[in-house]
Amino acid sequence: MPEDTVNDEAEELFDRGGTFIEYGDYDKALAVFTKAIKLYPKAEYFAARGSAYQLKGIRDKAIADYSEAIKIDPSYAPVYGARGAAYCEKKEYAEAIKDLSELIRLEPNNRLAYDQRGIVYTEREEYDKAIKDFTETIRLDPGYAGGYARRGAVYRSMKEPEKAIQDFSEAIKIEPTANAYSCRGTLYSETGRKDLALQDLQEAVRLDPKDELAKLVLKMVSKE
Repeated sequence: MPEDTVNDEAEELFDRGGTFIEYGDYDKALAVFTKAIKLYPKAEYFAARGSAYQLKGIRDKAIADYSEAIKIDPSYAPVYGARGAAYCEKKEYAEAIKDLSELIRLEPNNRLAYDQRGIVYTEREEYDKAIKDFTETIRLDPGYAGGYARRGAVYRSMKEPEKAIQDFSEAIKIEPTANAYSCRGTLYSETGRKDLALQDLQEAVRLDPKDELAKLVLKMVSKE
């Protein structure tokens, strides 16, 4: 079979696999991605099959496919983020940091990479590094509420409530979520500002009536 025909067939299988992924049929996606790889072992095809494995929760096979993709094309940036995410799911944080750092080296303006690495640093309680990453996340995308909320949570863990309150306030300006109000309300309560705490916690419960933690804190603050 001519090489161009093989490549075209592999690309068609790749596209079909993407459609199966969109519809949640991961087994069929795996089957067609495997056929595509047999026809033409391309980095994108291994990465795609890795994503299907990851979506099925088969992380070791996902990591193996991502690693194969990197062997074929070490400059293929997205696969480092995908493998880093798989390592995160396995709580192999050191490996995740390596991959996310390489992604940042390849794509220094990748907001998501900084955000994800900041989350990993937070899990490792490396708070200073997490703050730096979330600060860079905010610099790259000032309209991303998650950057402020995540940095605010780290400041709270560092016992810096005023900085945390400031960040949650910024997050609320951008995207007023129940979680942001609940976190800021809890901080207000912890710093003795009962009226402000009540306002925020009531708003959190209004936005998300199923937020049991906000309800519990609201009940406790109301009794003070």
